[in-house]
Amino acid sequence: MAGWIQRLEGKTGRAILSLPEPVLRFFSGGATRNDAGNILDARIQMGLMLSRIHEAAENLSPVEARKQLSNLLGHFELLPQPVARIENLSIPGPNNRRIKLRLYSATCEAGLQPAMLYFHGGGFVIGDLNTNDSMLRALAIQSGLIIISVDYRLAPEHPYPAGAEDALASYRWVLEHGHNLGIDSSRLGLGGDSAGGNLCLNVSFNAKKKRIQKPAFQSLIYPWVDLGNSAIADSSMIELAEGYGLTGTLLDYFRRHAFSHDTDFESYIVSPCHAKKSDLKALPPTFIQVCGFDPLRDQGLRLGNLMQDAGASVQTRIYEGLIHGATNLARSVPEARELISDMGVFIQEMA
Repeated sequence: MAGWIQRLEGKTGRAILSLPEPVLRFFSGGATRNDAGNILDARIQMGLMLSRIHEAAENLSPVEARKQLSNLLGHFELLPQPVARIENLSIPGPNNRRIKLRLYSATCEAGLQPAMLYFHGGGFVIGDLNTNDSMLRALAIQSGLIIISVDYRLAPEHPYPAGAEDALASYRWVLEHGHNLGIDSSRLGLGGDSAGGNLCLNVSFNAKKKRIQKPAFQSLIYPWVDLGNSAIADSSMIELAEGYGLTGTLLDYFRRHAFSHDTDFESYIVSPCHAKKSDLKALPPTFIQVCGFDPLRDQGLRLGNLMQDAGASVQTRIYEGLIHGATNLARSVPEARELISDMGVFIQEMA
């Protein structure tokens, strides 16, 4: 019964979002602008209004929040495209645990292929291998890369740094064993959204620190890169803290569940915006994608500026009408599809 209701909700929601833009604007209160003058996408504006029927994630337990995310997946994200090869793997991880991976490849060629290790978002608390499944299928087809999604441990059951340990362990395992999967480990890069972008940077910093092979590239979608006090002063954090999906309250919820009370949020390993120039300069070529109506927008831009000042190779792009989590709206929102496509172009060029 619940599944039938969810399918009906998705079908109804997609039908509403397909209405002409003037109609969507009329019923959702007119055009919404941010302080920079950007206009929120009309479909997203209506979607945010419709989403009020659901309980805010910050009012749920982590288990309930994960279930809610799982139920909403598939409503507005890209339709899953068939790919030539999908493999579900299990590799050894820290503390005698196993880490689940999912491999996507658009071909079954015998030769070694470049690859990207991908870390999903969700504040280190929610998300799994299905969170970005459709997007990663599309990226594998567009780029020609083998893409491996990582099901790292989540808090509060496994608080920080458990997820970061799994991320690094997965990277080291693919470097060592990737050839058995058809991967050219010398062309292995990283990708991630939100908290997953933080994990990419964590792996890159630790690769330098532990003298492991440097990733070939890293592609960060609206990354969460400043968990410290400096983020509070960001204009986007002040202006966009309510009403755009990801809220300041939800960020606090994630921090409270994922980190111990004595965590040093000013450490560059936790908050990459606080890294020294030498550590930023050593990062691999990086693509940072931020959204105009995302409270994390300014910290992503700040990281890009800091990397540029340090002499690192970095590109930054703003998607003016989008919100945090826009990749899961790509079936209905053209600019979200553009964001995913731009990532595909970058990783193909880098690999």
